[in-house]
Amino acid sequence: MRRQLSPQPDRSAGVPVRKPARTTWRGTPLHELWLKDPGGNVIEIYARLTDEELAEMPADLESVALLVAVELEPDRADWHSNLGIVLRDRLQLDEAIAAWRRAIALDPNHANAHSNLGALLATQGRADEAIACLQRALQAEPDHGPASYNLATLFLKD
Repeated sequence: MRRQLSPQPDRSAGVPVRKPARTTWRGTPLHELWLKDPGGNVIEIYARLTDEELAEMPADLESVALLVAVELEPDRADWHSNLGIVLRDRLQLDEAIAAWRRAIALDPNHANAHSNLGALLATQGRADEAIACLQRALQAEPDHGPASYNLATLFLKD
């Protein structure tokens, strides 16, 4: 069943989604989302949901919101990259790899997707693939800390 969200202004329409001041909403579900997603991706989707859709949401709003986001905007690399993190955390590793590969296909310079994919491949013993991903992350973003750390760790193992 395809979920239809009510149209509300968002970043793609050129209207920034602004988070309220943190002190005014501490302890609310939105605050909990902000703690998990300081970049605002999940909050952007959360802001689009109607009251009826919010009532249907399970406790794990983050993964549902990202699935909705990917369905609504399948060409947005950030959604796929963030979904890869959720899938990895759920130990759905093949699906996480697919999500990061999709993010990279959409944005070949997506440093986080390259870095996360490389880190996961390294844990699977796929060092050559991992090194290539981590190097690509560093080409896209030379100061990417996690990619630098994971690449150094791989080289120290050799």
